[in-house]
Amino acid sequence: MVLSWDDWSVHSGEAIAEQLKKVGISVEVVPTDDSAMYPRLYDRDYGIEEMSYGYASYPQHMYYRFYSKEDCAQCGQDWSFRNATVDAAIDEMLRTTDKEKARGLMWQVEQMAAENVPYIPLFLSDEYHAFRKEWTGYTMMPAGPISDLNFQTLPNIYSTAGKKDLIIAFNNEPETFSPMAATTGRSYVYSMSIYDTLLAFDEKLQPIPWMTTALPETSSDGKTLTFHLKPDLKWHDGQPVTARDVIFTFEYIVAQSATGRNSGEIMKYFDSGEAPDDLTAVIHLKEPYVFATEAFGNQYIVPEHIWKDTSLIPTYDWDQTLVQSNPKVAVGSGPFMFSAWVPGEYVKLVKNPNWWMTGHPLIDSLIFRKIDTESARMLAIQKGEVDTERYSVEPAFVEQAKTNPDLVVTHTVDEWDYLLAFNNKSPPFDDVWVRRAFAYAINKEDVVKRGALGYGTVTTSYCPDAFFPYWHNPNVLTYQYDPDKANKILDEQGYLDIDGDGIRELKGVVAASRQAQQTQYMGYAAIAAIVILAALYLVYRRRKKA
Repeated sequence: MVLSWDDWSVHSGEAIAEQLKKVGISVEVVPTDDSAMYPRLYDRDYGIEEMSYGYASYPQHMYYRFYSKEDCAQCGQDWSFRNATVDAAIDEMLRTTDKEKARGLMWQVEQMAAENVPYIPLFLSDEYHAFRKEWTGYTMMPAGPISDLNFQTLPNIYSTAGKKDLIIAFNNEPETFSPMAATTGRSYVYSMSIYDTLLAFDEKLQPIPWMTTALPETSSDGKTLTFHLKPDLKWHDGQPVTARDVIFTFEYIVAQSATGRNSGEIMKYFDSGEAPDDLTAVIHLKEPYVFATEAFGNQYIVPEHIWKDTSLIPTYDWDQTLVQSNPKVAVGSGPFMFSAWVPGEYVKLVKNPNWWMTGHPLIDSLIFRKIDTESARMLAIQKGEVDTERYSVEPAFVEQAKTNPDLVVTHTVDEWDYLLAFNNKSPPFDDVWVRRAFAYAINKEDVVKRGALGYGTVTTSYCPDAFFPYWHNPNVLTYQYDPDKANKILDEQGYLDIDGDGIRELKGVVAASRQAQQTQYMGYAAIAAIVILAALYLVYRRRKKA
C-alpha cells in the first residue's frame, strides 16, 4: 500500500517495486486512500506499506515505533514488531536520569532496530522556504525556519525595507484556535504565536529556556522537575503569569484528556504539581521519564483565570467561533495577540508589547492568509502580496523560486520521514532475512530521485543525524545498495525461482515443489526397480527352461 494523495509515496513505491524485480521479488503497488489505508494498518491487513510518518522535536518515536506494547490499533507502530531485548533497552533508556547514559541506550536500540529491520528508513523530505528577499532574522533548524518546532523565527524576523506586517500564506486556516486541541502544523504555528511554552529548542533541537530562567532542575530519582519562571511575565490581558498557571495547565490536560501536543505523555507521567511561590512550578511524575524536560517544557501554557471558567471555555477543544463573540478565550502570554479572524480568508495577530523578550517581536502584525494552491501561493509571494508560506515550497516550484531575484530560498531537512514498513507478523515478512534482503535491494538515492523528484535526504538509520544529531548512533549498522547480496541472502534462505519465471517462490512453495519432485523421483525409481526385477525374472525363467 502507498498513500494515494501523496505523489511522493506513490512514485517512491513504484521505484521500489522496479528495484525489487532485480532480485526476483514481485510487488504490486496499490495507491490507497486514508479511509481505507489506516484501518488496514490498524488491522495488520497488509504485507508492506510505504509512506511518511514524521518526527517530534525529540526522538520519542523510538519508543512508539519499537516498543512491543505499542503494537496495537492506532498506537505508535503499525508493523507488529516485538522484541523483549529491545523493550528492555527502551525501558532502561526512558527511566534513566543520566542523559549520556540515555544516549548510549538509544544507540543500542538503533543498532537492534537496524539488525531486525522492522521497517526500512528511506529518506527525509527536504524543506525549502521562499521569503521575499527583504526579510531576515529567521532561524534555520530541522523542519525549517517556520515550523511548529521553531519558536525563534517569528519573534525575531524583520524586514530590511521597514515593513512591519509579515504575511504568511497558509494552504488552509488553523483548524482550531485551542492550544489544547492543536494537532496540525497550521494550528501549532498559530498556538506558538499566541501562547508561550516553558522551553524552546535550539538549532540542534536541544531544549533551551523560554518562559524560564534555566532548564528545569531534576531530582535525583528523576521523578520531580522544578521550573523557575522569568519574573514579570504577563498574560495578554495584563494579569501576571504565575507558577499556578503552569500547574493548572497540566492538571487541565489530564482532567480533560486533551489530545494536543505531548498530551499523551503528560497524561501518562504527570502525577501532581505544586507552586510554592509565584515563580516556582514543581512537577511530580509517576515515574522517571528521560524526555520529561522536553515533553513538559514544550506544552502551551494557558491562563487559569480564564480556562477554569467553564461557562466561557466548556471544553478543551472549544469551537473557534468563540473568538468572534469573546476574544478573551484567545488570551495567551506569547509574542502575538489575537486580533481578527475572517473565516476562509485570514487570521490576524498583533504584536504583544509586553512580551518578556524586550523589544520583540520586531514586527507589528502577523497575518495568516488562506491561499488554496501552491501555484497561487508562489505567485502571491513573487508579486509581494505575501512574504512567505507556512509549508515547504513544492518541488515543481523550487527552481523557479531559486532563480527569482526578489526571493531567498532556504533549505534544510523536514520532519517527514518516508519509510517502507513490513507486517512483521505476516509471512514472508516475519523472516528477518527477507527484510534484510529488501534493505540491500533498495537503491534509496534512486527512490529520492524518482519518488521525491530529488528533493529528499536519504536516511540510513532510525534516528538520523540530519534531524537528531545528539541522539544519532554514528556506528549503526546500515544496508548499502547491494542487489547481489540481496540475491545471495534469498538464495541461502531458500526463496528460489523454481519455475523459471524470474520471480522467487515462498519457502513453503519451494519445499512443496522439492517434496513433489522427490516423490516423483521415488516413483520413477520404484517403476525402474520393478522393470529391472521383471526383466531379471524373465531371464531367470528362460534359463530355467533351457
